[in-house]
Amino acid sequence: MTGSEVGMSYNKLVDVYEALDSTTKRLEKTAILADFFANIGEMNPKLLPVVTLLSLGRVFPTWSEEELGIGTKLLMKAIASVVGVKPQDVEDMQRDAGDIGQAAQNLFMKKKQATLFTRSLTIEKVHSNLVKIADISGNRAQSKKLEILRELLSSCSPTEAKYITRTVLEQLRVGVGEGTIRDSLAQAFEVDKEVVERAHMLTNDLGLVAEVSKEWFRIWDKEILS
Repeated sequence: MTGSEVGMSYNKLVDVYEALDSTTKRLEKTAILADFFANIGEMNPKLLPVVTLLSLGRVFPTWSEEELGIGTKLLMKAIASVVGVKPQDVEDMQRDAGDIGQAAQNLFMKKKQATLFTRSLTIEKVHSNLVKIADISGNRAQSKKLEILRELLSSCSPTEAKYITRTVLEQLRVGVGEGTIRDSLAQAFEVDKEVVERAHMLTNDLGLVAEVSKEWFRIWDKEILS
């Protein structure tokens, strides 16, 4: 395994997305995320802020002015290039499916061009590429963004493609909001919900809240609520 391959499989996050999408019950969604956050906290605490934001379909916290700057047309162009169809075919599929993510999954499943995957996607790789896209500006910015996006999509399974495309547009569509994330963090690290809510109110950054929760929230819990 090379250094570029080290990391947590993006498919683990996709499995969480699929589980979240399979239920409409908030308590079940909370439990699914709590288990996931607890596992990440044990295995790779530094990844907690990343997966917390990605669980909301975001790359950056609410307060950040950074944005990917990728519209639907450019996203369709990237999908079309990777799967070997015309952008109009992607648009037609989106119209039929009612969702760009589902359209991407359907097209990847029908993919005409065989791709030899040299490695599976990791959460770190997905996040890194999306951050790179946001950092691009100036001449040929759209072409450069397209190139990075194509690289990412070229390593996708159909289901991974569904959620990456949704994340690019910040339309995750799995029925999770900030309240569910807060409850999940509280449950994952056995912290009072009031403490998590207060920390979120003060920082407006659920990724940061998740990052400090494992080490500090239990102490804050005792001090604030005692």
